[in-house]
Amino acid sequence: MMSQRPIYTAGLVMLIWIASSLNPHNSLWAQSKEASSTEREAQKQLEAVDREIDRQQRRAQSGIRQLFRGKSSQNQLANLSFRNFIRGGLGTGNLIQVPFVTNVNISAGYWGSYVSPNKITWPKGSGVEYGHTMSFMVGGKVNADDGNEYIIISDSYNRSGGDKSPDGSHKYHFTPVPGYYNMTGDPESSNQLNNNSTDRALLEAAGYDYVGGLNEDTNQNGVLDPGEDLNNNGVLDTELTNNIEFAAQSNLPETWPSYWPVGSYPGDMREEGEAVPGTRAGLWNGAYGAYVRGDQESYYVADDRDNDEFPYYPFLDPSTGEPDTRDWAQGGRRGMGIEISTRQYQWSSVLAEDIFISTFDVENVSRKDIPEIIIAMIVDYDIGGSTGSNEALFDTRDDITYQWHKNNIVRNGYKVGYGGVGFLESPGISDDGVDNDQDGMVDESREDGIDNDGDWTSWIDSNGDGVFNNEDANHNCALDLGED
Repeated sequence: MMSQRPIYTAGLVMLIWIASSLNPHNSLWAQSKEASSTEREAQKQLEAVDREIDRQQRRAQSGIRQLFRGKSSQNQLANLSFRNFIRGGLGTGNLIQVPFVTNVNISAGYWGSYVSPNKITWPKGSGVEYGHTMSFMVGGKVNADDGNEYIIISDSYNRSGGDKSPDGSHKYHFTPVPGYYNMTGDPESSNQLNNNSTDRALLEAAGYDYVGGLNEDTNQNGVLDPGEDLNNNGVLDTELTNNIEFAAQSNLPETWPSYWPVGSYPGDMREEGEAVPGTRAGLWNGAYGAYVRGDQESYYVADDRDNDEFPYYPFLDPSTGEPDTRDWAQGGRRGMGIEISTRQYQWSSVLAEDIFISTFDVENVSRKDIPEIIIAMIVDYDIGGSTGSNEALFDTRDDITYQWHKNNIVRNGYKVGYGGVGFLESPGISDDGVDNDQDGMVDESREDGIDNDGDWTSWIDSNGDGVFNNEDANHNCALDLGED
């Protein structure tokens, strides 16, 4: 069994907001971005890197197919990583439209092939751009088995092709963990998303299931009953296809997997490798239950297994029980050994209609401790779609970074405003004697079972059954049919 070692400082809630005007408080100025000619050269470099990776991947695909035909050995298996399982998505739950990519990128300026439109726009549908790239990163100081110390940075910042292996075979980027979206794509497409022999063989070799889409026939009577037509095509589908090839979004049931991975929600009693759908099969896998809390949500998990830049081996080889020193091409899993569970929320309420919220839960799933770690976001706005004349500052009172175009410009009939990013919350260290989040409380914890800030409401067992229960079964604060 692999030990679970949580990273205490890496839970993060991030806010993206856009406004027509604002009044800054205390601030520190940041630099302007380089001109568009530099960006064009960076795009050419990115495309060249991707072409080389594609070339090597095509060559490697024959190796993995031969393995599962019995014509080669496991030692000859070429690692395709989970690059083929990267998906895009599009947050449209309020006035701000936010594309994202499941290698922990918000906005997809350097990942444009995965989602379109690929930049943050506001108001939704206006075409006025406020976000080119927002790329999550984690940096850690680790100690290798041989005593050497390394500083490893894992990210998916893709400008000029990103941080890549010297042999051109792969990038040191986050890649998604399979199983968190419907892998069955359009049967008329060339690869049917991941429903092809190469991707299925890769999943089997890595110990993951192929997971298709939902069955609309929830009561199994063979009839399309009211409420069952999830994709509104007038046909009873026994397996929905993910024709748009998106990550799992609450508003698009055709993107949901038919069942969710083992351990992806509290109370999941399934064991690893057990072929049982689980209690949330066919339901949205929300953070607070099997329901949607925001007006629109998305959910995915990624890890840093492809980051083999340093001779650091955080996992054991399942075949030997010894440190997994296999190189990337032979299936070795590297990086710091972290997983990032990402959930994204939008509300259409007038108080939140210009806001997009992301939560990043970073967990150390390796066998080794990570003594020191930081988390950050690389943010490139390109306000109004302009690569130049952008200026930014950090508001030191409200802890928000925002950017604007220094000229009063109009795009598509809209006056261009401000875009901002703020880190809302991150767990502090509960035993260092420091007020980590400057809220007046020292050594507070969200895990100690104590009402640190005095805002809990006492529970009264009104019916005396000793169970915390109420009529609101789906926790939507409304009296729905059958709940009274």
